[in-house]
Amino acid sequence: MRIEHAHKLLLLVLIGCVIAALSAGCVTTEEQITYTEVPLDSQTEKALAEIAGGLRAMDISSLLDLYYLSDQIGRTGTEQGVHDIINDYYAKNTYLNGIVYYDNATGGSIESPIYSPGKISDVISVPTEEDFISAGGAIGLGPVYIPDLGMVALLYAPVFTPEGEYKGCLLFISEVYLLLQEGERLAGNDVAYGNYTILLATHDEIVDYATQQEYIGTKLEKGVPNKIRDSIIIFQENVTGAYQYAGDNTSITTAWERVFVHKNEYTIFLTKKDNAPAVSYEDQFTPVPDEMRDDVTAAWRYALTSGQDNAMERINGGFYSYEVYAVSTNGTMIAAPPDKKETIGLNYINGRGQYGIPYMRQMITTAQQGGGYVTYFDPSDNTQIAEAGLFTIAYVMPVNDDWFILGISPGSTNYTKTNKNLRGDIVAVARGMVGYAHDKGVESTIQTIVDNPGGNGTLFAKDISTDVNNLVIFDYNGTVHANIQVPEMNGDNAMYYTDVFGASVVRKSVITAKSGGGITYDYQWNEDMPGYADLWLYSIEPIDDTYFALAGAKVITTENYVKTGLRN
Repeated sequence: MRIEHAHKLLLLVLIGCVIAALSAGCVTTEEQITYTEVPLDSQTEKALAEIAGGLRAMDISSLLDLYYLSDQIGRTGTEQGVHDIINDYYAKNTYLNGIVYYDNATGGSIESPIYSPGKISDVISVPTEEDFISAGGAIGLGPVYIPDLGMVALLYAPVFTPEGEYKGCLLFISEVYLLLQEGERLAGNDVAYGNYTILLATHDEIVDYATQQEYIGTKLEKGVPNKIRDSIIIFQENVTGAYQYAGDNTSITTAWERVFVHKNEYTIFLTKKDNAPAVSYEDQFTPVPDEMRDDVTAAWRYALTSGQDNAMERINGGFYSYEVYAVSTNGTMIAAPPDKKETIGLNYINGRGQYGIPYMRQMITTAQQGGGYVTYFDPSDNTQIAEAGLFTIAYVMPVNDDWFILGISPGSTNYTKTNKNLRGDIVAVARGMVGYAHDKGVESTIQTIVDNPGGNGTLFAKDISTDVNNLVIFDYNGTVHANIQVPEMNGDNAMYYTDVFGASVVRKSVITAKSGGGITYDYQWNEDMPGYADLWLYSIEPIDDTYFALAGAKVITTENYVKTGLRN
């Protein structure tokens, strides 16, 4: 299905176009909700002002940058010149998923990262000169479902030569999550809205962004309560205000403000639990990954022998002892245990863990490759910046090309406090390595790493606070060309390098790089502590069609609870 342009929309990220194919429909609740309007406190007022102002500022800045890059491309006469322009901007701006230039004369495209994630032109028709004239400038769409990316926003601008000849168009691919991450990074992660659950709705009540990201793209209703996990969303007539209602063992306050960006109206909802208990870092979870995997295997066998309907009936009926689900390969939950039935019908393609790992996309990719383990941090709450996360182990097995069985188990006994700088720092270093390679050449980048054994990410990104000390340049065959931590691996092929689960870490990294880059974990044995493993967080970015960069830092050392068939 192709979606034609809504020419009137000029917004970068906060766009109100609906992709109904992935919408979970209305999320109204039949529960009796009693709420009371309350005064807007100063802290929440500041948070509303900060997020509204930040989104406007980032949007205007990005739109100006898009036009500036379009003008630069219009003035360059070479393909390499276009590559240099978009590669340089992508390397320095972590809020973007990607940039694409469409050439009107050839019909071809130039992407950064080099492997553009998702076949965007298969979903959205590329604008023509007439489209831009009709729109009066830039054309925006979102949220739009793009394979490998999930729900994203697209903004196109026309490219003209200095003589006024239409040359093509430039596309920015982004999502509100990364936009807010960039705001946090620029503010030193000290943002007033960081402790709130966020929901952004368009003028036609479509969820454009939510910290509970499975609700992105869903339809809300005016005049009735809409239940979003713990939050109750109720549209009000006033421009701003707050209301209070009962939650589990606490009261909950939701504040709202209607804002206008590029003449489009949106409502920001911020929710916070009143006097919520502090996160406990004591042992409170029981890791059962081996038993969970046995249940997944049993559910998978039953699905193959008895069919999808019977398999889903078992899952929905609570047949299995541990958390087992059925998931479609577009990320929609199609069967769940009875105590998780509210997840059925929701799409988790945009779901992210504590450090921004798109865990559902990794589950889908793993299922498509035959199944296996996926690790991530499940946030302790639904706020924009979770205070902590639980190391979690998932196991997936594909039934067919349309759906798979998923099991989930704690991977640790307690929460781990969030390092708020970690994700932004490793991304900044990885993109800094790419930018250095584009500026000075890949060989110079390799030599810089080789000449600084034991060094860290400050070689490529000065303003970081995390010890990003794992820097590697690979080629797509898995050969190490520079390893700052283990220089003796330089020149070796590392496809044999496996994690605790026996999976090839480098093969996963190659796949990530070829998909446009992203964030991954590596769960490795700790050589000094038998039975324990180190969890590393990596940012992977393609440099060109031969090399890619990896930057990483250690998150935690934890006891390994996956014992079956593995050493230690």
